[in-house]
Amino acid sequence: LEYGYSLVPVMGVGVDDLYQPYVFEWEWYKRMFGHYLFIAMGRFDIIYPRKAEVYNIVGKPMYVAINKDPSKEEIQELSDQFYEELESTLLYYNRTNNKSIKLEYTMK
Repeated sequence: LEYGYSLVPVMGVGVDDLYQPYVFEWEWYKRMFGHYLFIAMGRFDIIYPRKAEVYNIVGKPMYVAINKDPSKEEIQELSDQFYEELESTLLYYNRTNNKSIKLEYTMK
């Protein structure tokens, strides 16, 4: 609000599937050691990303008027508009791609 920069709602769909750890579920290994084999690679046991489809969904830009001293209500109103635009972008993506992805977010 202070500088009037446009906001563009953007989200990545499928990012959660990238960093699932590799777990080899070999029953013989579990019988011998009591757990499944977990594979991490690299110097610090980094979990490398898997191959997965990730889609970046870009919504319509939201033009913001310059307001040098915005109130908390104006900031909250802009935040609400942003999340509404994000939800409508995801709804459009779900309809056009026959998906059922839900938007979950928390405010801190």
